[in-house]
Amino acid sequence: MNASILIATFRRSASLRITLQSLAEQLPVAEAENWEVIVVDNEVAGSTAALCAEPWPFAVRYVPEPRLGKSHALNTGLREVRGRWVLLTDDDVSLGPDWLRGYFEAFRRYPDAAFFGGRVIGQLPPKVPEWVEANPGHLLFLPRYEQGAEERVVRRRGELSWFIGANMAYRATALVAAGGFDHRVGPSGNYRMAGSRHGGEESVVQGKLLDLGAYGVYLPQVEVFHRDEPERLTLRYSWWYYKGYGRDEALHGVLPEEWGGGLGKIRPLLRAIGGGVVRMILGRSDPRVWYPAFVLTASALGAFRVLVRERHLHLGSRGPQDGGGYAPT
Repeated sequence: MNASILIATFRRSASLRITLQSLAEQLPVAEAENWEVIVVDNEVAGSTAALCAEPWPFAVRYVPEPRLGKSHALNTGLREVRGRWVLLTDDDVSLGPDWLRGYFEAFRRYPDAAFFGGRVIGQLPPKVPEWVEANPGHLLFLPRYEQGAEERVVRRRGELSWFIGANMAYRATALVAAGGFDHRVGPSGNYRMAGSRHGGEESVVQGKLLDLGAYGVYLPQVEVFHRDEPERLTLRYSWWYYKGYGRDEALHGVLPEEWGGGLGKIRPLLRAIGGGVVRMILGRSDPRVWYPAFVLTASALGAFRVLVRERHLHLGSRGPQDGGGYAPT
């Protein structure tokens, strides 16, 4: 089998239906390929199981995974895949009309690549809060990915920002070489749940593969459209997201100077938190002032909590084949 499309879902059966419908619309351009669809349900809900059992024009395999966390769900799905390539997308996107065809053509053009990533284009609702309009550069909580109009090969960390899981593909053997997805990072639950967290699982895998000598490819012609739900456009969601963002950066050992820089520096982080609070208070009438301070405070707090509570967790840069290399098969 050429490819397995893997979708991890959590409490979004209605949104997942739209994603699957967008996949069905591509059949005329992808029917010559051999592929499958696997949906891993991280809630184990009857509505999702029933949706997958409907008569879709392609086979959908439903796989339950009750352990909370997208990384758990993805790893469970990986044990089920039969394709040489694993295509990842999310339950809140619509796939571009050439999504499947674009990936299949790329697999043939880059037979030795370990992973690919494409554009993620946002779809905001008609009305958004004032602080969203005023801060286009501080909206990391809205999934977006855009790196220009040219295909680019990525061989080293930092050449491009990490591809995101809403629009990615991996060689199945590359995921094995990287040890799968680290369950310590990645979405777990949602922002209403205590102890929940957001993304980061894709960047860990990509970093390991690059360290093993593999390479990735950016595909600007392969697009998905992210449906920005109104619940994301709230300060509660934003606070939750940026605390998790700070946690992930600290686990990777990468802290911006404005947060304190590097690991083990608690005092600068405390100063960043205090300074952010002061700026929020003084600039409360201008969202261009208080919201960036809000972001800084939440991010530094998330990093601070890692140093205090989780300093034993460190995401290694290499896969299980430390000291070795990566060879496609």
